[in-house]
Amino acid sequence: MSEFVEELERARREWARLHGGNEIRWNAVWRARIVAWVREQQALERVVPEVARELSIPVTQLRSWLYAAKPWRPSDEEADKPPLRPIQIVGERVRVADGVPERRYAVRLRAGVIVRDLTLSEVTEVLRSLV
Repeated sequence: MSEFVEELERARREWARLHGGNEIRWNAVWRARIVAWVREQQALERVVPEVARELSIPVTQLRSWLYAAKPWRPSDEEADKPPLRPIQIVGERVRVADGVPERRYAVRLRAGVIVRDLTLSEVTEVLRSLV
């Protein structure tokens, strides 16, 4: 166990002693130190879930601190690519209540999600939400 992890454990035990065993609430100073340490561990090719287990901090909480400390920026490779997502749109004619044929669409996303029975304006809204 590293010195930092031991220091964290001591702080956690002291908090529990002072606050009747309640779960520790890390203040901004501690969160900044934890994030800095995690970044060092990531530079050593350790992954967040592994580090979170070592620190006894939930993975989701640790990730929220990491992302709050360093907002996402596209890499040079990502920045050169257009923000397009592969989808498939299929159109078909269907009869509606008044008997007049109308064109309806189905949109299939790369993840396998299929949204059926859309009008053209609804397809447009779905596509806009993907950008």
